[in-house]
Amino acid sequence: MSRSAVAYPDFLKVWLGTFVSRIGTEMTFGIAIPYEVFKLSKGDALALGFIGLARGVPIILAALAGGYLADAFDRRRLLMMTQVLFCALSTLLAFAAFGGFTSVPLLYGVTLLGGVLVAIDLPARQALLPNLVSPEAFPQAVSLNATTFQLAAVIGPALGGLILGWKGTPTIYAIDAATFLVLFAGIALVRYRRPESAPRASIQGVLDGVRFVWKQPVLWSTMTLDFLATFLAGCMFLMPKFVFESLDHGSFTIPFVSKHLTNEQALGVILAAPALGAALTAAFMSRLPPVKKQGIAILAGVAIYGVTSAAFGVATNLWIAFVLLALSGAGDAVSMIVRNTLRQECTPDALRARMVSFNMIFFVGGPLLGEYEAGIVARIKGDPGGVPFSIVLGGVLCVLVAVLYAVRYPWLARFERKSPTT
Repeated sequence: MSRSAVAYPDFLKVWLGTFVSRIGTEMTFGIAIPYEVFKLSKGDALALGFIGLARGVPIILAALAGGYLADAFDRRRLLMMTQVLFCALSTLLAFAAFGGFTSVPLLYGVTLLGGVLVAIDLPARQALLPNLVSPEAFPQAVSLNATTFQLAAVIGPALGGLILGWKGTPTIYAIDAATFLVLFAGIALVRYRRPESAPRASIQGVLDGVRFVWKQPVLWSTMTLDFLATFLAGCMFLMPKFVFESLDHGSFTIPFVSKHLTNEQALGVILAAPALGAALTAAFMSRLPPVKKQGIAILAGVAIYGVTSAAFGVATNLWIAFVLLALSGAGDAVSMIVRNTLRQECTPDALRARMVSFNMIFFVGGPLLGEYEAGIVARIKGDPGGVPFSIVLGGVLCVLVAVLYAVRYPWLARFERKSPTT
């Protein structure tokens, strides 16, 4: 009988530390920064969309370099360094908020620098994961890791909405800074060390991950599918404007309790919805055998994500919108978990971080650049109704992309790769 992933102490330390840290990150980037930009820009949809551009562009530009660093240097030490720098950025935001000199340019600047750190942190984090568990426990580790991220994305915005209405953004930023120290401690306690004989990547090998992916049709096809789907349907940074201006404020009550929610609390509810759907799905999948027909699962997940996103765009009731967003998160989680497991299983360890960094251009760059695209569409359509129109259009186009890939690449729908546990 194979051991559970949580039975491995190194994985457990990083897993729990990541969970705490992600809650703080989701409070800052999921709700506090979009809320402050919304208020400071007086509800400008394009200004909200620009948050995605400020975070996405540095990730895309620095992704390959981040993968090289994670393959060339000790991934554990690299992660410790990024946690310190993340903590410094959140501390800067806290000082600015407490001092009353927060500005839109400052928020964009911190977002941009945070994007550079993500380009270094994420490849190292994902590439370290297979070194912490056995091959048999790895698929479960991927699902549990996804569950952590999604559950934190539920708790973060919901908790952030409460803190926002109670103490404001300064407290959110201070809490976020402290959470990075928790993850730093967890990584520092990891017993795994990179073997001295491990091959070191050279600067000429930065593009090896690109070459590897190009020779694996199932990898580049699912990467580009994910990019297009999230680019077209990405809209979460527009949620302050959507909640404050498009949803029926009379629906801001807790069912069966009749307690009215503030705008900030309703925003936290909406931002937590897709992550809740994704977390429940990831938790459910972690208890199941690995998915056998990976191709059709990925396509179905993208289609569900698009359909529910489009339906969300026409919702006016808070709780109907919540359910639709939760379903969109569930569809996205199915596609993400299957893709992540497939990608890690197909990649040799020597190339793992560089391949992750190349993939990051697609799975991180897509939704972040999509936020800017959604802001442009909403600005062009204009108020009232610009944001709902942008959301509906993106969802419809996302579904069309899934259909196009199923028709254009029929082998993708039939794809099935046996995992180490089967």
